[in-house]
Amino acid sequence: PPGGGAFPATAVLDNFNRANGPIGAPWETSNGFTVTANQLKTTKNSPNTTWNGAIFGANQEAYITIATLDPAAVEHILMLKVQGHFWHNGHIEVNYDRAAGVVRVATFAPSGGWVDRGTVAATFANGDQMGARPRATGVVTMYKNGTARGTVSVAGWAFAANTGRIGMAFTNATAGAYDNFGGGDAPA
Repeated sequence: PPGGGAFPATAVLDNFNRANGPIGAPWETSNGFTVTANQLKTTKNSPNTTWNGAIFGANQEAYITIATLDPAAVEHILMLKVQGHFWHNGHIEVNYDRAAGVVRVATFAPSGGWVDRGTVAATFANGDQMGARPRATGVVTMYKNGTARGTVSVAGWAFAANTGRIGMAFTNATAGAYDNFGGGDAPA
């Protein structure tokens, strides 16, 4: 398959199977998230967080299961190649836009702001896994339930060949629930 082998190739980093409460370490800037009934939920309209347990290589992947899709949600975002600890230092955004039925790929760099890179048609429902795998070459492959749905190039982005953290963000998804966030170094 495009994007380099079976997906996902990495382990679940957080299954959220623990007592109700904040998601806590090693999540960075985790305000706006809570663990409830062994699932991740959002408690405010636009929370974001990065996994501070490791910095992953130039070929990486991230994924999350959408346990309950909020019909009012605007964005379900995987953040990849996050430079430093926070999204505003630079990152790739892989964003499921439910209303449009697409996954949008954009990049952010402090010196250039947001750049839209392209879209891939996809729709997700309760229980579906959303994933992405960016390569050092700048090719980003989007996945639904382990199947590649398409690719977008971010080759012109200043950090395309860099390493970085992975994370997630949501907009207006307070009625949603999420499970099994995973990712790490993707196979070369």
